[in-house]
Amino acid sequence: MTDLDLKVSKFAPQFNSIFTNNVLHFKVQILIRFMNFSLFLAALFQLMACKNENPTTLTLKNPSDSIAQQYKPTANDTIDSLNAKIAVIPEKLSKAVVDSNSRVIYLTFDDGPLAPSPTLLKIVEEKQIKMTEFAVGKHALANKNFMEHLDNMKRSPYFEVQNHSYSHANSKYLKFYSNPEGAAEDIMGNETKLNLRDKIVRMPGRDIWATPNIRRGWSQSGGKTAKILLDNGYKVYGWDVEWEHYGSTLPKMSPTQFVAQINSMFDRRAMETPNHLVVLGHDEMLAKGKGQDDLREIIDMLKAKGYIFEFISNYPR
Repeated sequence: MTDLDLKVSKFAPQFNSIFTNNVLHFKVQILIRFMNFSLFLAALFQLMACKNENPTTLTLKNPSDSIAQQYKPTANDTIDSLNAKIAVIPEKLSKAVVDSNSRVIYLTFDDGPLAPSPTLLKIVEEKQIKMTEFAVGKHALANKNFMEHLDNMKRSPYFEVQNHSYSHANSKYLKFYSNPEGAAEDIMGNETKLNLRDKIVRMPGRDIWATPNIRRGWSQSGGKTAKILLDNGYKVYGWDVEWEHYGSTLPKMSPTQFVAQINSMFDRRAMETPNHLVVLGHDEMLAKGKGQDDLREIIDMLKAKGYIFEFISNYPR
């Protein structure tokens, strides 16, 4: 009789004969091994989410794949192969070194994961810039493909994922914010559903800021919800400028026009914090080639002008 049999017989004598049966005993051992492997996978994902230094330089095995796709666990992985992947998983990009003259852009996209989200991931990794996705729990849980899109973003060194509520107010914002406590519960609950850890929020349908140093937009519906979030240790970030789109998802401005607007805002210091510009876009804007090409061009133009891209978690206020 094994140690496992002795323990089982000690606490449940009536099942002692079952565990001495060789066939069932083998099944129990398989179950234990599976449980241990599941715990290992959970620990692996946690480890991947917590790295925060400079990324490892990688040669992609297939340039058409994202970094996250190439290094995620698969059903065929063994313990040894998983350990090998851990050793080469790229780490999150560290905080950029900036001074008072640096011009910093916080590129943020809302409403993912959606069908175009893998394209956003591909473009950001291709351009090697930092980007923040404000994710909607209801979208992520809609199907396994959307959740995989979000997991791939979490694994990428160029992305961080933050909280954009669970329901997105079902696009009925006045009704949503008429119950401030209920709205706050929806947002805070999304943190658990998506396993988020930074307590950083963008409120659905509202350009509201709530941090220890910033209060903006509180007079509109949603202000009371923002206060509840702040009182519970959250930071709420709105935006300084939006990359706007028509209902068809096509951008309203050309890349040249939008970059000119950004340049003007920096020159006029027309943002919440001087030289720190929060830009808002939406995943659905990349549903067509026009939006994809425009985003690539915008990023190239901003990089050429020396702008620094940063995660919203490193916003200075």
